[in-house]
Amino acid sequence: MNESPRIMIVDDRSENRTALTEAFGRFGLRVAAACRHGINAHQVAAEIKPDIAFVGVEEPLARTILTVDYIRDLKPETIVVAYSTRNEAPFVRRVMQSGASNLLHAPLKQKDLDAAVEKSLGDFARRQAATASRGYAGGTVYAIIGQKGGIGKTTLATNLAAVLASQSHNSVLLIDLDTRFGDVAVMMDLEVEFTAANAARSLSTIDRDTFRAMLQLHESGAYVLPAPARPRDWVEVQPHDLANLIEYAAALFDYVIVDTPGTLDEGVAVAIEKASQVVVVTSLDLTSVKNTNLLMAYMEGRGVEREQVTMTVTHNIRGQSVTTGDVEHLLETAVDFEVPFDQDVIKGSQSGRPVVVENPTSRAAHTYAAFASHLTGERYEMPEAAPAASLLAFFGRARRERTLVGAH
Repeated sequence: MNESPRIMIVDDRSENRTALTEAFGRFGLRVAAACRHGINAHQVAAEIKPDIAFVGVEEPLARTILTVDYIRDLKPETIVVAYSTRNEAPFVRRVMQSGASNLLHAPLKQKDLDAAVEKSLGDFARRQAATASRGYAGGTVYAIIGQKGGIGKTTLATNLAAVLASQSHNSVLLIDLDTRFGDVAVMMDLEVEFTAANAARSLSTIDRDTFRAMLQLHESGAYVLPAPARPRDWVEVQPHDLANLIEYAAALFDYVIVDTPGTLDEGVAVAIEKASQVVVVTSLDLTSVKNTNLLMAYMEGRGVEREQVTMTVTHNIRGQSVTTGDVEHLLETAVDFEVPFDQDVIKGSQSGRPVVVENPTSRAAHTYAAFASHLTGERYEMPEAAPAASLLAFFGRARRERTLVGAH
């Protein structure tokens, strides 16, 4: 869409307001309001209802955090970019829980400012496109669908979440809606406390801070809402509860990834309906291909356009007689992406860590980065082989950077 975003800057330092105003100006955009923290900032926000807000977060912390809270309460889909000279973990957690889309570390050089502005404009454009296609505002929703178990669907979902989160400017939530054998928590080595079923049932009675507190932060930087260990916990969850959960999550995160069971149920139907893009996963097993053909027919009947579908083939065993060409012939559609067999993926699954975290220099990690690039249109890369200290720092650095931007 061509609509220009309404932009607001809130910072007690005039030089920071000027630097950000000039940064937006370099992109040909005018800042609607630039002001200090306090009651005036709230009044201005209520008047213009910003699409993008850059907020300096410094002492007194309570006042600046209140600004972030107020803007997101006023308009949940607002892209709030916070920046600060502080980066200690409790501070970062508090700012992110207040509703900031990301937190950047100040001071910022001009190239950092321009990168942050460009990212916020890209997020705004994606949310506008999502609003037009889905009828509600929010980030990008990827539904990972596959009509057979054991085809690498959850492996794809967990690695995609970790890759997207490796970029410090992305906020990512992975929701496990597998109502039978939800394995996201196991594959990401997370203990289950609050679940997607808990959140879906209680969404009408909790606020944003409570919702964020229910999420688990993975070492990659992705947030996770796992499935319950007991399938019966889903009994009281209705399809409209799942729809509301996805919409609510999309209003808070840049990317929402929804993992689903290996059979077509009400949860899968909701995920397809709410998705910006449906990632259809099939292996080279004939049963999987047959079920995928039925799934494609179902989605066509529900009005899902082919361009909304990313057809993905996973090679989960060696030496299969069925080829990708056979799949394309049987499904009468092109395969958009292939995930080759790689022993490192199996090792990662067995260790409870996505391969992009466990072995980020592996061929498999680079494949998942390429998949993320294919989906988003942005460039994602894993590090090349490097000394061990550098590898250990890669995801830790990304996680720290995600929560910081500012100019002091």
